[in-house]
Amino acid sequence: GVDAVEPVMAYSAYAGLDNLGHGAGLECAGLVVVGGSENNSVAREVFRRRYRFSPFEEQEAVPPHMLGGVYVVFGTAPCVAFSKAGYQQGCRDPRGHHYETQIKSYVEAQIPVVVLEQVPECRRVLEKDIYSVKLGTSPQARVVQELEEGGYHVPLGSDGLPGQLMRASDLGGVVDRERLITIAVRLDVWEQKAHQFEWPAQEMESRAVAEILDKTPLEQYVNLEENKEQFERVQYPDRRNRPR
Repeated sequence: GVDAVEPVMAYSAYAGLDNLGHGAGLECAGLVVVGGSENNSVAREVFRRRYRFSPFEEQEAVPPHMLGGVYVVFGTAPCVAFSKAGYQQGCRDPRGHHYETQIKSYVEAQIPVVVLEQVPECRRVLEKDIYSVKLGTSPQARVVQELEEGGYHVPLGSDGLPGQLMRASDLGGVVDRERLITIAVRLDVWEQKAHQFEWPAQEMESRAVAEILDKTPLEQYVNLEENKEQFERVQYPDRRNRPR
């Protein structure tokens, strides 16, 4: 018979639609998302339908002991404070602090592997980011420093800086979106597994949207009348604001 694969417990922080955690689960045998956080009502409902449990609402309210048993955390903190699509106020924008503040609980819980996603601009000291300008360091530099001081190894990317710039279209994605992926591995794990680590080759051909869509969508995602009513319920808690 085939040997059973031991489950690898994962946690998706600031999950959104959790495409990162879900995608990792499709590629990594045994990886199971057992928890997460998300405060957007519609995304929370999608998360619940996918995993059959609801995520925590606020990541900063999740105590470190709740991460016990988790092997890998996927942290996709909001990017709007750094993105070119926003005002680029960085940590001056309250949403910009999440990228850094999440690290403390991961270090305290001594999660073996931490995977972070953010826009490349977090590597810069943005002009409007008064907090970072005053410190003279970028959010990314502070995140890496906190991880390294907490007992983690942060692999360098192809440009010699911590983390790897990745473009979705170079990895078989249908959108041309660049993100900074930072991986932190607890030192005892890194000492055992460092020889197995390498960044993925970014040489895959991009695909059309039609190629990635499910030919037969799962029923819970189909816009049936019952599903539509449930999404409207979470999107518009006040009945008076629901579409008629």
